Amino acid sequence: MALFIAAHRGASDNLPENTIVAIAAAVDLGVEYVEFDVRATRDQRLVLLHDERLERTTDGAGRIGEITLHKLRDLDAGGWLDEAHRGRKVPTLNEILAVVRGTAKFIVDFHESDPELVKELATSLRADDVLDKALVTLPSSAALETLAAVYPDIPLAAPYKLVFSGTEPVALARLKPRLILARASDATPEAISAVHAARLKLLVTLPRELEPTPTRALAERLEAAGVDGVMTARARMFLQTGLKTL
Repeated sequence: MALFIAAHRGASDNLPENTIVAIAAAVDLGVEYVEFDVRATRDQRLVLLHDERLERTTDGAGRIGEITLHKLRDLDAGGWLDEAHRGRKVPTLNEILAVVRGTAKFIVDFHESDPELVKELATSLRADDVLDKALVTLPSSAALETLAAVYPDIPLAAPYKLVFSGTEPVALARLKPRLILARASDATPEAISAVHAARLKLLVTLPRELEPTPTRALAERLEAAGVDGVMTARARMFLQTGLKTL
């Protein structure tokens, strides 16, 4: 079976990551999942940003948690990639939910662990009626456990290392994830077998820094090993060359 494709931070091969244009382009490509990162501003507004700091993907400086949404709106989130995208803004979660509602399935990589912010995320997903399309993952095992316990209706995508110890799914019953995530370096034959034994699929993130040819070669090796899908900034390349299934 061919791999399914998830767009890492949207169609971010030639569009500024985690912006409305990148998310909308990924939807138009027809990927299986659109993935994006969510963090909170100082006034606890949920916005799309991968890094804790602003410097790499905006013309601002400092931590996202030290700036209000109003000030964030003044920043440019596209010029760092290409002059043609100067003027792009950091979108709010609600703006992105309006883009994906009724279209693509999506994965929210939530970088906050404060209970009030987790509650805000759950409230937004419920209010926008997207729970049939959403998966949420968190890098903190404690936050992931809290989300599963307090908001059991929120579907989860869980990192392999947080669910499995060796090849045993130690947290599977508590988290009840719909999908397992892993880095390419962690997608060993043992890991792939363990995930499939749990009747789940494994989505592997490809390194963003790889050039197109080695990226495709790595994906083909993972496909041969039994991985179900890959998450990549180069979703456009895979869809154009046919390495996908929907």
